[in-house]
Amino acid sequence: MSGRDDELLAKELEKVAAAGAKIAAKMTGKPNPAVTAEDSEIMRRAARRLDTEQYREERSVEGDPKSVLRMVYDAMRSIGRILEEHERESSANPGISGVVGSGFLGKNPAVVHAEIVEIREGRCTLCIEGSAKEGLIKQGTARKAVEKLLRELDSRN
Repeated sequence: MSGRDDELLAKELEKVAAAGAKIAAKMTGKPNPAVTAEDSEIMRRAARRLDTEQYREERSVEGDPKSVLRMVYDAMRSIGRILEEHERESSANPGISGVVGSGFLGKNPAVVHAEIVEIREGRCTLCIEGSAKEGLIKQGTARKAVEKLLRELDSRN
């Protein structure tokens, strides 16, 4: 996993923690907590220390590269957030990257990259890789995010 993905996961987990703080404040009747820059840095540091689990799967998909990438883009957009160009690692292979909610209640973010690694006679081979931070209790977040994208792709065929 790249350092860029690691930083992206830390930022996504920071968002989850901030949302949790707001929910806790509402449940306890306390005023809405403001997350300070110091709080954000502490959350990012803690997230960086978590183990990063990865999962990878390849799938052969019928279609030319342009139509396959369009299908992956639409599927990724329907289950998560597409990463902007500046957020993702560059690659020699054409692909789409996004952040997909996975794990318990879909609240644990996973970075998912889908790249065309082979083109053959009307078919493309997709390599789909997921990365996610995991605590002591492993949830298989990266695997679940990849499987979520594959299910969405299957529903579009």
